[in-house]
Amino acid sequence: TSQNSSLMEANANLNQQNADALASLDEMIKVKDELETNLYQHFLLLLNSKKEKCREWKSLYLKTKEENNRIEEKRSLSLREKQAVPKNHNPLPPPKHNPNSAVEKRKRAKHKLLENANLVPKSSTTGGGYGSPGGYRSPGGYGSGGYSSGGGKEREKILEREKREEREEREIKQKEKQKEQEREKEREKEKERRNGKKE
Repeated sequence: TSQNSSLMEANANLNQQNADALASLDEMIKVKDELETNLYQHFLLLLNSKKEKCREWKSLYLKTKEENNRIEEKRSLSLREKQAVPKNHNPLPPPKHNPNSAVEKRKRAKHKLLENANLVPKSSTTGGGYGSPGGYRSPGGYGSGGYSSGGGKEREKILEREKREEREEREIKQKEKQKEQEREKEREKEKERRNGKKE
C-alpha cells in the first residue's frame, strides 16, 4: 500500500511538471510569434523606404539624362549651323521662275542690247546706208553699208558676257548642290547618333 501511494505521488508530480512545461512552451511560442510579427513589420517599412529612394534616384537620373541630351542637341545644332553658313554668305533665291527676279531682268536687258546691236546702221554715204532705198542692208552685205562693224563687236561682247555669267550661275548652283548634299549627310549622321543614344 505504501508503495502504491508513493507511485501515485510520483505520477502526480510528473503530471504537474508536464503541465508546467506545456504552459511554459505555449508562453514561449506566443513570444516568438510576437517577435516575428514585429520583425516582419520593420522589414516591410525598410523595404518600402528603399523602394521609394530607388524611385527618386531613377527619376533624378532620367531627368538629368534628358537635360544632358537637350544640351547636347543644342550644341550639335549650333555647331552644324556655324559649319554650314560661311562668312559673308549671300543665299541664292529659290530656283523658281520669277519674271521679276534679278536673273530674268538681266536676261531681258541682254536681249534688248542684242536687238539694239543688230539694228545699229553703219555711218556711210554709200547707197546702202540707213534711210537709203537699200534699207538696212546694202548689196554689199554685212558690214558694207549694212550692219555696222561696231554693232557686231558689241554683240560679241554681250554674248561672251552672257556665256560667262551662265557659267558662273552653273558653278554657283553646283556649289549649292554640294553644300545641300553635305548638310543632308550631317543630318543623317546626327539622326544615327541620336538613335544610338536612345538604344
